Amino acid sequence: MNSRILFVDDEPNVLEAFRRTLRKSFEITTCVSPQEALQIVRTEPDFAVIVSDMRMPGMSGIELLTEVKQAKPDTVRIMLTGNHDQETAVEAVNRGDVFKFLTKPCETNTLISTLEQSTRQFQLVTAERELLTRTVQGSVKVLLDALSIAKPEAFGRNERILQKARELASGLEGVDSWELSTAALLAHLGCVAVSKATLDKVAAGRDLTKTERTEYDRHPELGAQLLSAVPRFEGIAQCVLYQHKNFDGSGFPEDERQGADIPLSARILHLALALDDLRTRGWSEAAVMQEIRSRASWYDPALLARFLEAPRSDSAKSFLVAADRLDVGLMIEEDVQNNQGVLLICRGQAVTLAIVKHLRHFHALGTLTAPILVSSSPRP
Repeated sequence: MNSRILFVDDEPNVLEAFRRTLRKSFEITTCVSPQEALQIVRTEPDFAVIVSDMRMPGMSGIELLTEVKQAKPDTVRIMLTGNHDQETAVEAVNRGDVFKFLTKPCETNTLISTLEQSTRQFQLVTAERELLTRTVQGSVKVLLDALSIAKPEAFGRNERILQKARELASGLEGVDSWELSTAALLAHLGCVAVSKATLDKVAAGRDLTKTERTEYDRHPELGAQLLSAVPRFEGIAQCVLYQHKNFDGSGFPEDERQGADIPLSARILHLALALDDLRTRGWSEAAVMQEIRSRASWYDPALLARFLEAPRSDSAKSFLVAADRLDVGLMIEEDVQNNQGVLLICRGQAVTLAIVKHLRHFHALGTLTAPILVSSSPRP
């Protein structure tokens, strides 16, 4: 059980008293500066609890705990101060989502009891997240693995969109990585109701007719409706719904949301999808960059700047391999079609055991004889 507690107070003697009193029950870290506290929170292993004074030079305790909430939302936040003003307590709860508000002087037994409650709260939150990650995420991947085989036109893009979304979100504060990853994998769930002809054109990067565009553009709404019925998937459903919503407020759905009111995960997914769409059409990297710049109002400015300024890595080396020699962990670099031209697997798919068995089956039947272009590492 994580018993790491961070105390922040600009009075060193107060911090030393905490350390002496609590060191037998908890793993105590102290610092006298809110700025130093933020650095510690961002760079060291997660703290179960942070306890902050209210009045400190340069940054108030409310401001500190608000920043901690953004950087480490699971860390339980406690305000400990000599300020008895009720408005301060209300602001601390509303802005910093404070678990407890204690006043100085605080009795030792009360403080220990509060810290014990807080560490248990942290354990409950993280245990639930781990359960969701290991069970739900695993179930989602199994489901989508099957769908990518049964309907590759819609679900063959999932792996490369997931990789791009994670790349865009890397090091970005306030991102719920589990929510983003799950939303990226489920972004096209609503495509189960889209016709194969329309999905074929999307997969090939061809222009859609007005009717086909209307049909395809509704898939986020259906996906969100399906996901909203799943417990704990409310945020994921919102991300899927707003995956095509532009930062300037245009796009689907047609509502008043714009800018930072659009969920952060949806903003990340929106840019990842746009990049994949352009590359699917066969655009060069220079042309992709130029097009994305021309649509600057559509994307979160901070995300767009991160993408445009990021160094470009070399592409993974590709090679051909027969279907009966395919291994788990490779990356499909070109669409895989059988001898009759039927799409079996989309490019950008990570090779799983199910995909290996699927393609080896067609090879054994003699209907997949051409070698498969793969790479030994995920595409950027």
